[in-house]
Amino acid sequence: MDARNTEPPEAMDVRMVQLLDDPKGTRHGRRELMLIYSEDLAPTGKTLAELTDAKGGTNASWQPLDKALLKRAVNAFQVERR
Repeated sequence: MDARNTEPPEAMDVRMVQLLDDPKGTRHGRRELMLIYSEDLAPTGKTLAELTDAKGGTNASWQPLDKALLKRAVNAFQVERR
């Protein structure tokens, strides 16, 4: 099995959505571009259990990781209109 194509046991991800205009004037509803960026959680030294509360939401330990992850995600993509 190719290690580059395997998912890590625990990952952190961010979903970014950009709402687009209707440049052709078709009026066929909202158009959007969704980008999903994911990284292995292991290098942080944290586990999902340490970053979530009893209801599955994130806790205060997630905040520093969240900001850094979002910054890397934004820098990982370049979107150009043609």
